[in-house]
Amino acid sequence: MAGATAHRRGISMTKSDIQFDETRMINQEQQHRPMWRPIVGSRRPESSSSSGRVACCCAAVLAIVVFACSHAHAVKVADITRIGGQRSNVLTGYGVVVGLRGTGDGGQFAPAIRPLVGMLSKLGNPTQIAELRDVNNVALVSITATVPSNGVRDGDRIDVFVTSIGAAKSLKGGRLFVSPMIGPVPGSGIFALAEGPVVIEDPTTPTVGRIIGGAVMETDLPAKYIENGRFTLILEDPSASWTNAS
Repeated sequence: MAGATAHRRGISMTKSDIQFDETRMINQEQQHRPMWRPIVGSRRPESSSSSGRVACCCAAVLAIVVFACSHAHAVKVADITRIGGQRSNVLTGYGVVVGLRGTGDGGQFAPAIRPLVGMLSKLGNPTQIAELRDVNNVALVSITATVPSNGVRDGDRIDVFVTSIGAAKSLKGGRLFVSPMIGPVPGSGIFALAEGPVVIEDPTTPTVGRIIGGAVMETDLPAKYIENGRFTLILEDPSASWTNAS
């Protein structure tokens, strides 16, 4: 009996130990279990990587919207229109380029010699055409100058373009003698006086040159934008459409 009792006690103690171990394992498992509990019908929390991707997408969309809005408001009226009456005008004239190194029209080209004779006469040195038959350092040229669309004032300088008319081979090294320039309307008078050294910009075309600031305005040519207290805006291409106009 005593042995049986001892055996039973041993079994009882063993079960108690087993129960204690099971209780301890359950407690440890609960400690490592996540704090959140899934709720029926709810979504599982997203991972940090998914949240990062969503944030990046939102930032990209916001940047595109801001960029589009900024460009939509960046268009200025001045960028797509011009003021009615705002246009450039061309002054023209003829003159003589002197000082060429044997590359002029030559004494046989009468249209170039006659202006030279006239200039010498005005300077108190009357000369006959026959006396200049061997001259080859003079060239007859046409001169043009563009008045900008915003107008000019008396004394302003603008560039002059010089082009040979006769048989001159080159205008390099030459200088335009003082020459009057008139407007596009006949009988409008002298608007500018042109004079100065000729600069050859393209070596392949030495009979064409420019005189930087060579024309001095002798009168005002203001731009006329306003008529009867009003001005007109004209849409420029490719903005000139009924959609933009309305």
